[in-house]
Amino acid sequence: MLNRKNKTGQQAHDYDIVEGPVADDKIATEVDRYLEGSLSREQFMRELTHHPSHQICFCTMQSLQALSQPKGKIDIAIYDIGAHVVKSLILDYDINEMEALDRYYTSKTYGQIADESTLFYQKPWQEIYEMLSTELKNANDDKPEKGTEKAHEH
Repeated sequence: MLNRKNKTGQQAHDYDIVEGPVADDKIATEVDRYLEGSLSREQFMRELTHHPSHQICFCTMQSLQALSQPKGKIDIAIYDIGAHVVKSLILDYDINEMEALDRYYTSKTYGQIADESTLFYQKPWQEIYEMLSTELKNANDDKPEKGTEKAHEH
């Protein structure tokens, strides 16, 4: 309910893991009815029990890391680099953890680190962070600024 009512784009809670019924179209309709006040809490809870689908949401980096701990030296090195890089992204870019994780794990830089043949996992995390920062800056430089897009000529 917190996320359904949240319009900020930021996570509405500080839980590591959230689990419960999947909000398919039927459940989403019931949630909306409950939020509008046309469905009582008791009716809403009864509706949820009629739909036994279940989901688990891992909301923080720590909860994701609990799923699969690094096993070998290379995994540990990649894990350590990621932990430092994500923390630095949060601080330097003033973004939340989910945004930092998304920027890191979808980057070309991460792809290079994860490819063991590059040996990038042997580099200091600061060097990897500089590579990622350059990648992010270049990606932003490629985007046109608002209002500078050229109109199509007919």
